[in-house]
Amino acid sequence: VAVGITTDLGRGAIGARFEASYTEQLASTFETRVTTPSRPIPFANRQANVSWNPGSILRVSVQPYVALTRTLAFQGKVSHWSRGEDSYEYAASGDTVAGVSATELGLDSKVNATVVGGGLTYRSPSATDERHRGLPVEAHWTYEGVIRAGGGRVPKAKTFRMGLRLYFRLWGGGGGG
Repeated sequence: VAVGITTDLGRGAIGARFEASYTEQLASTFETRVTTPSRPIPFANRQANVSWNPGSILRVSVQPYVALTRTLAFQGKVSHWSRGEDSYEYAASGDTVAGVSATELGLDSKVNATVVGGGLTYRSPSATDERHRGLPVEAHWTYEGVIRAGGGRVPKAKTFRMGLRLYFRLWGGGGGG
């Protein structure tokens, strides 16, 4: 279950997009082999039913931009996310693995990372000028890299992203008569 907000603030050729989201992951029960992250291929005798309550995820992002033309802009990005610790327990007393705690599955699951990047954004004329009719569209191409991470295992990845966003005015700006 996720909730988020995005807003653009700017004047003229300079501005920024601010985004924040919170994700509450729902608990579930499944069958797995109970082990620590350092033993990725556990023995078959560690098979058990476990209840998993994944950690919540919080993301915040600032994406400053400078318009190069009316529809094309350079966009930077600084983003931070954090994920809470997962909790595990055996689903029932008969599901236990002798001498092994189900909490081993949650080791190193609390993580966070800061990502920096930049790229180009295209906004259709209808998104930037009310005289143009049609569905507002935004397309972006960005390059991102993890510059700092904490907690468990977070890959120090470099990523190219492409996206397409369709958006609309939530309130205000209506025609009316």
